[in-house]
Amino acid sequence: MATPQQPPKVRLDKSRAFSTVHGDRPTGDPHAAVFYYQNELPYGADEVLLPDHPEVQGNPKLKDMAERLIKRAAKAAKGKPSTLANSGGAAVPGDEGGINLSAWARGEELQPRTRSGLGRCSGWVNGRKQGRSAAA
Repeated sequence: MATPQQPPKVRLDKSRAFSTVHGDRPTGDPHAAVFYYQNELPYGADEVLLPDHPEVQGNPKLKDMAERLIKRAAKAAKGKPSTLANSGGAAVPGDEGGINLSAWARGEELQPRTRSGLGRCSGWVNGRKQGRSAAA
């Protein structure tokens, strides 16, 4: 069963000028989800563009700008593997020595793999015993 494609997320570019939104908003206010603005476009607390915001949908200029940013993000992400596709235990290219979180969550891999092969929980560092038992 194929999973539906989600539109790519456009992230706030903190290397460029942006403004923050402060203050309390009443429940139900459409601007309650807005925490940042960049190029007049609203971004949420997770620094992701809010393309369905009424301010964007009501302004053709902002709607067009948001659509162009989403298309640009989709084009940039086309060749990259998505994190959803790799969450089932499939290896991510270039991550041969890392921790397989899916296997760890299933209880199959209890210790993280390291370059030395000893794992983090071995208690030995540079040939010396570490931890509480080292003092005894």
